[in-house]
Amino acid sequence: MALEAAQHACRLRPATGGYLNTLGGAQYRVGTYGDALSTLRRSDELNGGHPADIAFLTMALVRLGQPDAAREELERLHDLMLHEPWAEDPQSIRLQQEADALVGDA
Repeated sequence: MALEAAQHACRLRPATGGYLNTLGGAQYRVGTYGDALSTLRRSDELNGGHPADIAFLTMALVRLGQPDAAREELERLHDLMLHEPWAEDPQSIRLQQEADALVGDA
């Protein structure tokens, strides 16, 4: 349901980074990692470096067997999370922890 709603929103507003992030996150969660990677790259471009984009990019890269690229994205996420408002944002912190754990397991 969430995936379909995000797809619909992106058809209506294809250049909206927030919608693309939601779609990319949903694609990742259902296991379509290649689609997620493509969507999240576009979202990251539009959003200019949002923790949710970078965290999901990191995790999709791990799932696609690209650990070196995932570590690069994770480093970018760590740098971003040093600054407000992200350093105190609970959702961003949770996504960083999830990405850290997945890269650590790779």
